[in-house]
Amino acid sequence: METRSFNGIRKSPVASSIANDTIYLEGPGCVCESVMEFTGERFIPGKPELVHLYQEHMTRYMFARHLVAGKNVIDLGCGAGYGSFYMAKSGAASVLGIDNSSEAINYCDNHYTSTNLTFQVGDVTDLRNDRLFDVAVAFELIEHIEKYAEFLITVKNHLVKDGLLILSTPNKNTYTTDNEFHFREFYPEEFSDLLKEHYRNVAIYHQGYPSTIAIVEETASNAGSDEIIEIPVGYSYPNPKLNETSLYLIALCSDSSIPTVKSELFLFGEDTILLEQYSRWRAWSKLTLEQRVKLKLKVKLKETLRELHLARLLPTKSVCRT
Repeated sequence: METRSFNGIRKSPVASSIANDTIYLEGPGCVCESVMEFTGERFIPGKPELVHLYQEHMTRYMFARHLVAGKNVIDLGCGAGYGSFYMAKSGAASVLGIDNSSEAINYCDNHYTSTNLTFQVGDVTDLRNDRLFDVAVAFELIEHIEKYAEFLITVKNHLVKDGLLILSTPNKNTYTTDNEFHFREFYPEEFSDLLKEHYRNVAIYHQGYPSTIAIVEETASNAGSDEIIEIPVGYSYPNPKLNETSLYLIALCSDSSIPTVKSELFLFGEDTILLEQYSRWRAWSKLTLEQRVKLKLKVKLKETLRELHLARLLPTKSVCRT
């Protein structure tokens, strides 16, 4: 994969094309007819309304790129396959994408092909595969698994002796969405403690929107609006409240020494949805909260009136019928 760089700053054309849902089929006669709708369970590339999810998901794979070169990789819960493809084009020796959805794997097969990339329908908690992998990637997956401890054991059994697990999960301190596809979320401390039960070494990284201000020339960049610019920070990010403020937790786990990956900033050619919609979201959030409070009070009043009626303390006509 071509990754252009200048002064340590990297620009990824492949990530840019994935944002636009470019079809990566090799060889003549390949026709893509696969379409998959976004249900909230898996991110689907190429949908402008999901640009903020693209930014969050793609930067995780760009982070993992530093750790997969020359490695045999398994991408667990690969979803639409864009991340598996990105790692395959980022120097991985081989990438196997696994997902329990045949629809998702059909989408993968119809969108992304490479000589070192394969996709397979499978249960990530019961891997029917005799191969051992150098790196296992499991982004935004563990919260979807009810028996997550057993899942971690299964993954480790499919890693080489000094293998590396890279996984991410929402930070429960900031993730307040009631997600029907999640069995549970983790606080940073319990996530770290859980992983240390299975691996000797665990390094935790935080993904989120840092407090930054940029001053740039009007003509400083000729980047396309879909490009992601990757900037190594090179030193520890000075934020003592990361546990309370980061959106996602990314962990590197191994029984061997863990490679050091420097902190990075990612610049986008367009605003994040969180920035664009901040004021609108605040207004919507406040309104939603007020509506929920009113609804709860209304339900409580209705239940109380019925209880009084059943106790024959009120006549029938007093029961709330709204």
